[in-house]
Amino acid sequence: MTYDWNAVRAGWESARNAVEAALPTTDDARLKQGGIGLAVRPVAVTGTPGTGKSVLYGALTGEVRSGSADSKRSPDIEEHHTTFASGGDWKTAKFAVLQGQDSKGRTIKLEEMIEGTNSPHGIVHVTCWGHNRIWESIGERAVDRTLRAEDPSFGREDVRAWHIEKETDAFSDLCTRLFDTGNASRLKWLIVAVSKADLYWERISEARDHYIPHDPDKESEFCTLLRDLTSVRDIQVAVLPMSSRIISHQFLPGIPKQYPQLDDVQRGPLGQHFTRTLQGFLNL
Repeated sequence: MTYDWNAVRAGWESARNAVEAALPTTDDARLKQGGIGLAVRPVAVTGTPGTGKSVLYGALTGEVRSGSADSKRSPDIEEHHTTFASGGDWKTAKFAVLQGQDSKGRTIKLEEMIEGTNSPHGIVHVTCWGHNRIWESIGERAVDRTLRAEDPSFGREDVRAWHIEKETDAFSDLCTRLFDTGNASRLKWLIVAVSKADLYWERISEARDHYIPHDPDKESEFCTLLRDLTSVRDIQVAVLPMSSRIISHQFLPGIPKQYPQLDDVQRGPLGQHFTRTLQGFLNL
């Protein structure tokens, strides 16, 4: 089928316009950790290390805000039972957040999440346009050596490009699993959460075009993978900018930090728009 990518772009632009207009936010769109409600199928939260998967989930439930204690690396899959309003009822969704570290165990866990008997109803795939956090100094040194061997004067854009390549590889792996229609047979939707948008808001149109298909002759490999996936799987798709909290970003030691280009007032509409979209998908 031919997917309506204009509608996906319209969803992105709606979130963007809310930020630019500094529209006031309310608490009517909020997930809640725990609680009791009618059970719905599970949700898998996937993505490469350092994209902020756990922080994004915490922001959606109100447990993470700007000024909260620093996040920690997740050693294993995090499982949460989450309630949300649906008409006059409360429903419960089980969110399984994939651990962030690179390991054979992580690959096995992804296989269990996607291919097992409890395969997800929906997937939130978290990206960050190359603004990944590297958790350990040994990892920072490894990236530094790799990039320095190619160009001793490398900078932010080189680090970002390195992470984007890894991000695309990870999404390719996910799509390869989903191309097999025997896997995730209950899958109905996919949201690509383009997180940490506050760090690159001045270039938000570039980020949009990197993630949302628009021109097959010019688009990124990520777009091609997403386009191919929708030709195989009959699922609903959204691609949305998101900011879980306001915090500066250190690409690597010695490289100047990237500072936020939004404040908390501007961040609010992104969270509201994302949560409303997620709630709509949870009811599919």
